[in-house]
Amino acid sequence: MPSTGLPARTQYTLADPRRFREELWRIRQDGIAYDRQEAAPGLTCVAVPIMGASGRPVAALSVADAHHHFEPSRYAPPCAAWPSRRHAPSPRRRDAKRQRRTT
Repeated sequence: MPSTGLPARTQYTLADPRRFREELWRIRQDGIAYDRQEAAPGLTCVAVPIMGASGRPVAALSVADAHHHFEPSRYAPPCAAWPSRRHAPSPRRRDAKRQRRTT
């Protein structure tokens, strides 16, 4: 990340490198990320990682809504509790389950 900052997409973009790093630290600690009109005016999102069998993120689940409708307390708990967030089955395991069901 450049020390001069990041390009601001909106007035809410975390363009300051120090604030950006602090937000990344918070996301790592909480396991949940928020976009509060940082990418597009009027759009707010909450996102969580989908973890693979190795325990590393393989995908993400994101829910977005118009900023004036968005309530973090409504979206964050269901996203954080998403079952496959903790462990997404590998493609081999999914295929093996499908084969057992069809035979």
